[in-house]
Amino acid sequence: MQKISLPSDFVKFFALIAMTADHVDKLYVHATLLSQTIGRMAFPIFSFLIISNFCTYHPVKKYLWRLFSFGLLTQVLFHIFEINLIHHNILFTFLWALIYISASEWVCSKTKSLIWQVYWLGLLFLILQPLILMSDYSLFGFLFLMALYAAQRYPTKLNYAAVFMTGIIMNFYSITAVITTALTLFCLLFLFNLSGSKRLFKWWVFYIYYPLHLVVIQLLKDLF
Repeated sequence: MQKISLPSDFVKFFALIAMTADHVDKLYVHATLLSQTIGRMAFPIFSFLIISNFCTYHPVKKYLWRLFSFGLLTQVLFHIFEINLIHHNILFTFLWALIYISASEWVCSKTKSLIWQVYWLGLLFLILQPLILMSDYSLFGFLFLMALYAAQRYPTKLNYAAVFMTGIIMNFYSITAVITTALTLFCLLFLFNLSGSKRLFKWWVFYIYYPLHLVVIQLLKDLF
C-alpha cells in the first residue's frame, strides 16, 4: 500500500488541536466523549514525532536538554497556577524514554555481550522507574515509546504489534478510546508518510504552547 505524503508540521498542528480539546475536557468541560475520541489522538502523534525526530536528530544531548529545560519550566508553571495534574508533565515522559533509548544505544555499541546489555539496561530501568511512574502516562507510556522506537528502527510485525498492544492498554478504560488510538496508530504507521517540508512554525512552539494553553484553561476555569 502506497503511503500518503504529509508534512509533519500539519500533523503536529492537528495534534495540538487534539491536545487542547483533551485538556479542555479534563480541566473545564468534562465532556468525556471529547476526551475519548479527539483527545486520544494527541499522545500517539506526539510520541511518533518525538521518536522520529530523535532517530534523525544528531545532537542528542541538546535534544534531551531541551526536553528537561522546558519540562522543568512547565512543572513550575503548573505549581504556580495550581494546575491539578496527577503526574509530572508529558515532557518528562518523553525525556526518561529518550534517556533510556540513548543509553541502550550506547551500551549496545560498547559491548556485544547480551548478558551485560541486559544487566546495565535493567539497572538503568530500576533507577529510572520511580521517575517513570511519576510522569504522565506512567509505565505504559514509557513502554509505548520503547515500542515505537523499536518499530521505527526495526519495522517488524512483532514490533508493530507491540506498538498497538501498549497503545491500546493505555486506553483500555474505554472502547471509544481504544478504537481511536488504534486508528491513529494505523494511520501513522501504515497510511501516512511524514515529511519535514512546509514548516508551519518553529521547533519551540509546542514547548511554549503546551504549558501556556493549560494555564489559560485553568485561569478560565477559576474565573467562570
